[in-house]
Amino acid sequence: MDYWPTARWKVAIIEQGAEQWLEPELPYALIGSHPCCTVQISEPRVSPFIYFACCFVDSVEIWPLCPIAFPRWGATLPEHTLAIGKKRVSLVHQSHSLWPSIANRGKTSARPTSQKQFQIPEASIRTPGRQITLDWDGKQRPKRLARRVMILGAEHPSTLRLYGQGLAPCDHAVVCVGDSVWTINLNPNSIECDPRSLCKPLNSVPSYETIGNIKLRLGVTQQAPKTPESSASHPGQPAISLHLSNPPRTESTPKSEKDRQNKSGEGPRSTSEPSATSTGTNKSRDGSKPIKQSPEADPNTPETLTTQLTDQLVRIDQAKFTKRRSLVIFAIIAGFLTAVAIVLWIVFELLVPKMSEMMG
Repeated sequence: MDYWPTARWKVAIIEQGAEQWLEPELPYALIGSHPCCTVQISEPRVSPFIYFACCFVDSVEIWPLCPIAFPRWGATLPEHTLAIGKKRVSLVHQSHSLWPSIANRGKTSARPTSQKQFQIPEASIRTPGRQITLDWDGKQRPKRLARRVMILGAEHPSTLRLYGQGLAPCDHAVVCVGDSVWTINLNPNSIECDPRSLCKPLNSVPSYETIGNIKLRLGVTQQAPKTPESSASHPGQPAISLHLSNPPRTESTPKSEKDRQNKSGEGPRSTSEPSATSTGTNKSRDGSKPIKQSPEADPNTPETLTTQLTDQLVRIDQAKFTKRRSLVIFAIIAGFLTAVAIVLWIVFELLVPKMSEMMG
């Protein structure tokens, strides 16, 4: 199967100074105590699935799969070690300066022969540009992919949480690179332990991927518009409006106005009505209830608040660690200076007079 553009990457498992290196064969890996995990941490108190690691052409990203203390999200560096049980896990990307010294460490797995290195512009690789449609209960709910990895599940720490749809806390990962999208099962059973079987490409409509009670489609499917007769047949019932990305309506612009806009550096303005994702509180023409703001534009989403709280806790912990380290260093320096002072006092106050009496 073809995966997204990637590079080589290695994982170091450190315990009491001993290092164990391995290079994942695929551009993604599960970290935990489950037998299906590529990076297995065999300890009794370690959860089956702790982290999902994903490698791209420019970095390695990690996403937590269970509630843990001081987790990490997004791009990571080798110095950002993951505390899992009694071990520390470090991930090294091929672009890092440490790579030449560790490139030959551990077991190196050959890349799958079917994997292609796509020629995709760097801007498309870094910036997801696709929409998916979540379909359940006969309703379609579009979702714009704002980052390369989205964790779909029912509870924290999923980045997209959907309750009551038969999902695990962190059920699937949705990876978007350019215009291509893949889904990765984050809760495999013993039958699905082959890492290659966990990843599936998400094809264009009308095909879909079933996750729990949800049908996941690539792109946005357009529904037939309601006729005035159908709207009038249910008086007093508010219309259900979806966040669909309708193409903007274009109108003819006089040549003089076009020239003026080109000289000022501005393009012609679209005359389409503002969409629900841009305003967040627009009302429909028939006076229906206002559309809620999209999760990407709301700074008070559970994901944003959780990330901010975790970052604050990490900064507090780092400040405490720095303070403790400074106190230890100060105590060592003070003890050393005190010892030197005692030795000098013994030499000049006791030894020197005695030697002077013996020689004089």
